[in-house]
Amino acid sequence: MALLMMTFILPYIVMAQMMTGLAIVSSLTLIAISIYVWYKHRTTSAKIFVIAWGVLFLGSTITVMQNIGLIPMNTLTNYGAQIGAIFELTLLSLNLAYNYNVVFRQSQEREKALQELTQNLETKVRQRTSELKESNQELYLEIDNKNVLFKELYHRVKNNLQIIASLLSLQSMEIKDENSKKILDDMTHRIQSIAFIHEKLYQSNDLTHINMQEYIESLVNDLQQGMRAEDISFDIVCTDIKLNLELSVPLGLIINELITNALKHAFSLEATNKSITIKLYSLEEDTYTLIVSDNGKGADIQKMQEGFGFQIVESIVSYQINGEIKSTNVGGLRHEIIFEKEGNV
Repeated sequence: MALLMMTFILPYIVMAQMMTGLAIVSSLTLIAISIYVWYKHRTTSAKIFVIAWGVLFLGSTITVMQNIGLIPMNTLTNYGAQIGAIFELTLLSLNLAYNYNVVFRQSQEREKALQELTQNLETKVRQRTSELKESNQELYLEIDNKNVLFKELYHRVKNNLQIIASLLSLQSMEIKDENSKKILDDMTHRIQSIAFIHEKLYQSNDLTHINMQEYIESLVNDLQQGMRAEDISFDIVCTDIKLNLELSVPLGLIINELITNALKHAFSLEATNKSITIKLYSLEEDTYTLIVSDNGKGADIQKMQEGFGFQIVESIVSYQINGEIKSTNVGGLRHEIIFEKEGNV
């Protein structure tokens, strides 16, 4: 608005001189800035800016000098500022095109480098994947071989235990003393209970844990046949519970002792509907509960606890599975054992 008012107040020549002077001042400022930038960065673009604004400054200076009479008026001097502006615009346009071309080439180079990097990474990933597959195949083969060895080991241990149990059974048949015969029979059943565990292991795909439902059923079946107690029914409840060797071996010995004792002493000859219940479950986060009960005539708990078989049970419960046992007479004899889970033993 101020410039518009000045055009009506000031003469045209004065106004032209002022505008030319303003152009010179602007050109000097831009030249100074471009020289500073060029000094700091030494780039081609900064150098072109210095030349472009220098040409504009020169053209403007010629026009001012012509207007104040220092140089004669002619076509060059009369249009110096315009010619300088044209050169400036031309140089700046060329500089812009140059910078665009540089940026475009850099973009292409970066894209090419990115493609090469991607291809290298894909190649390395494929190589690493192939190496991992080979390594996994070797690992699977090694695991299979170890599983075979473990199965063979369990099978041999089971066979050796069976041989020992058979030898004890044969020896028992030769003994006339009933007390000695009873001791050998009990020992035979204890060894047989451990043999069953190794039998289940080499028959299973899981070589570290025992399916307790199947194991207890095999153990009970062997005891029933060995002690001729087919008239006694069993209720076994321990669905989906699997234990490692550290727990299943001592637990098998405990169940063997308690079931053997029940088969021998729990029922009178006249009793009917004879049954024994075995339950294994977990209600707490870090413990299992084993209950072995019968519907027999009960027993003198104090006298029972003095027996050798029950002392074995108490020793195993206390020192091998970190548990506690409680025996009561409630409609028969009932044993409740609470012990710690795997990892706490």
